[in-house]
Amino acid sequence: MTTHINKAFFKKIAKEYSETDGKKRQCNTQADKALHTAKRAIFAMHRGDTKQAKAELEKSAKILKVVQKFNASARKGPCAAAREEYAEAALFMMVLEGKQINAIKGITLPTETYYGALSDVVGEIVRAATKAATKKDIAEVARLTTITQDIMEQLYTQDFTGYLRQKFDQAKSHNRKLEHIAYELSLRD
Repeated sequence: MTTHINKAFFKKIAKEYSETDGKKRQCNTQADKALHTAKRAIFAMHRGDTKQAKAELEKSAKILKVVQKFNASARKGPCAAAREEYAEAALFMMVLEGKQINAIKGITLPTETYYGALSDVVGEIVRAATKAATKKDIAEVARLTTITQDIMEQLYTQDFTGYLRQKFDQAKSHNRKLEHIAYELSLRD
C-alpha cells in the first residue's frame, strides 16, 4: 500500500514544532515573571521604597535578558509586554531620581518599546503628582508637570498608529489630568 504522506518528514517537523513550542512556552513564562517583577518595582516606587524598586528592576532586567535570548525579535505578546513594562519602570525611576530620561543601560530595547513605555510613564507621573498634591507638595507637582510636558513634546513629534497611537492617546488623557491637578493647586495659593 502506498502512503500519500511522507511519515519521516512529518515526524521531523512534529519534533521541530514540539521543540519550538516548548521554547515559546519557556519564553512566555519568563516574560511573565519579568513583567510582574517590573510592576512590583513601580509599586515600590509609588510607596517611596527606592531600595526595593531598584532590586525589582535589577531582577526584571536579568529575567528580560534571558527572555531576549529566546526571542529577541518578538514585537508582540508576552515578550514585548515584559520589555515595555521593564522600560516603563526604568524610565519612571529616572524621573523619580531627578535624572534625565535617557536610554536604559545594560539592555537593548526596540524603539517601539521606548515610545510605549514613555507614554505609560505619563500615567505613573500623574499618580506620583496626585500623591504629592495630597501632601500639598506644590514644588513636586510643578516638577512632575514640567517633566510630563517635556515627554508630551517628544511624543507629539511622532505620527503614531495602531498600538502606539492608543498609548499616545492615553498619555494625552493622563496629561490633561495632571494639568487639572496643577490648576486646582494654583487656586489654593
